[in-house]
Amino acid sequence: MNLRRLAFKNVWRSRGRYLAYLGSAAFSVAIYFLYAALTHHPALRGGFPGAEFVPEVANAAAFVIAVFTLLFLLYSGAAFVRYRMKEFGLLTLLGFSRGQLVRMILWENLVVAATALAVGLGAGLLFLKLFFMAISAVLHLPQELPLYAGTPVWTKTLAVFGAFFAVVSLLGLREVLRRSVIQLIQARRQPKESPRFSFLKAAAGLCLVVAGYAWASAPSPNAVIAGVVPVTVIVSIGTYLLFREGFIAALTGLRRREQLYMRPKPFLVVSQLLFKLQDNYRVLSAVSLLIAVILSAVGTIYSLYVVVAEDALNANPHPIQLTVGPGDPAASAVRAALERHGVSDLREVAATLLKASVDNKAMYVVANSVYRSLQRPQGEPAALAGPHEAIVVYPFGQRTPAPQVRAEAVLSVGGETLAVSIVPDLSGRLINGAIGLTPVAVVDDAVYAKLARWPPIFGQL
Repeated sequence: MNLRRLAFKNVWRSRGRYLAYLGSAAFSVAIYFLYAALTHHPALRGGFPGAEFVPEVANAAAFVIAVFTLLFLLYSGAAFVRYRMKEFGLLTLLGFSRGQLVRMILWENLVVAATALAVGLGAGLLFLKLFFMAISAVLHLPQELPLYAGTPVWTKTLAVFGAFFAVVSLLGLREVLRRSVIQLIQARRQPKESPRFSFLKAAAGLCLVVAGYAWASAPSPNAVIAGVVPVTVIVSIGTYLLFREGFIAALTGLRRREQLYMRPKPFLVVSQLLFKLQDNYRVLSAVSLLIAVILSAVGTIYSLYVVVAEDALNANPHPIQLTVGPGDPAASAVRAALERHGVSDLREVAATLLKASVDNKAMYVVANSVYRSLQRPQGEPAALAGPHEAIVVYPFGQRTPAPQVRAEAVLSVGGETLAVSIVPDLSGRLINGAIGLTPVAVVDDAVYAKLARWPPIFGQL
């Protein structure tokens, strides 16, 4: 029997132990393949306006998934090597040279890696269409993303996970080659220390998990986006600590209940679980963290889309805006073009902007009637009590740090000045584009008619 056939037989004989490892690795390959396909999809690189950010976000999500997958594979590979130390020692005693042992282990790892890659890529290709349908629905794209699995997707996935499995194999070989035959045979006989519960670690883990989920549940989408990486790290560390200390606390509590613990079956089960705790909590932590990272990556793409779409809508509250000077015929040409294309359900509002300043801060001035006729996605128009009051519309809405104008201020337009009481409006922009970045002061119609003797800066909107 040659080494290749022996490696195949070893993997098949240990298939029960390899099954969970293969399943997790194949699942990671499939998820990475899906994100790689999304990253390289040509339709998202100019095919859909506003979707250019999706490949970058998907690439970042794929990177995070790859990092956590590598950590999981490293731990799982190390656990398999530790479990088979005695077997490697016995093979060496039976006449295996170090070179033959290395080749056999490499063949075994190659079989496992090839199986995981084949299953993962097959599953990824199987669910690729469904994944693109889901992404199209979540992002509300005008048409469904076409199926795409180009050469860069396959190359990237094979290169990344091929490198991962190679690193895991080399580190496993290093653990075997650095030990003598006696150390290999006695590796599993070395006594393990009884784990001890740490209240500080448990409290730290609980605080980290609570803080991470509190941050993730923040009402502001911007806070959620800013916390994607910190929240993932915080919750990951907290989960690891909670799993470990929770297992120790539960098993130690069972051990102290002598009426239960001193029976034959509970005695054996609790004792075995307590001393195998290192393996149990690490595996459970690794699986839970991998799932958390994948879900976080999906949530990140959706949250970014929501934030970008919301910002785009708030920055452009009106479907069409045309800036013209007095007597400019462009407005008539635009109306005719809209009618030719069947656009007839738009309500036209004409506004004249006046260049002004409030306490020496540049602003525009519009009439209250125009202000109340303009619709915005956020909030309702503020109420204007009288001619000695002005509403100041801040373009950045709730994200405005603080009103920069006093409650009692002086409004100046040309040579006219007027003392007014300021009412802040934090419902977002009133005007599209760069013009809307400047705050707008809203005054009573009679006051506006008085101020309108001075020329506007941009003409009519």
